[in-house]
Parts: sequence; C-alpha cells; structure tokens
Amino acid sequence: MNPYEMWKQMSSIQNSLNEMQAELKNMSVEGSSGAGLVKVIADGAGNLKSISISDEAMAMNDKESLEVLILSAANDALTKSQEQRAQKGLDKARQYGLKI
Repeated sequence: MNPYEMWKQMSSIQNSLNEMQAELKNMSVEGSSGAGLVKVIADGAGNLKSISISDEAMAMNDKESLEVLILSAANDALTKSQEQRAQKGLDKARQYGLKI
C-alpha cells in the first residue's frame, strides 16, 4: 500500500473512531438493584447521568442498605456501558477487516 492510501485509511479510521465516541456519549444504559429500588443511567462512555431512588427505598430509612443499592446499581450501569463500548469497538474493527 502506498503512503497516500495508508494515510487515507488512517484518516478514515480516525473519523470512524470519532463518530463512535459521539455515539457512545449519546447512548444510555440502565443499571438497577434491589428489584428496581435504585436505578442508574450511564452513557456509553462510562459517565453516570442520573440516579433514581424509589420512594420504597427511601422509606426503608436504612442508610447502609441504600448505599449498597446505589453502588450496586451504578456498577451494573457501568458494566453495561463497558460492554457497549467493547461491542462498538469490535464492530468498528470488523468494519476495517480486522479479525479479533
């Protein structure tokens, strides 16, 4: 491959990665715990966007349990976000003919 063709391909890959990052930032995944008592929304880039605590969870009046529920829901959302990033990365790699 000549240098110009290689440069064009690298430029195309960079543009594709930039598009993927924008898509991930606009994506939302939900993590939950305690059968939905706490819900956390994260974007595909791994940033937490919101936390929702049900009235039932608040009524428990148990700080330690609520902290555990929040942590669990956040970890669930972040795990799902990481899975989305990995899948998008694999899809982009395959798009460019890489075998992973």
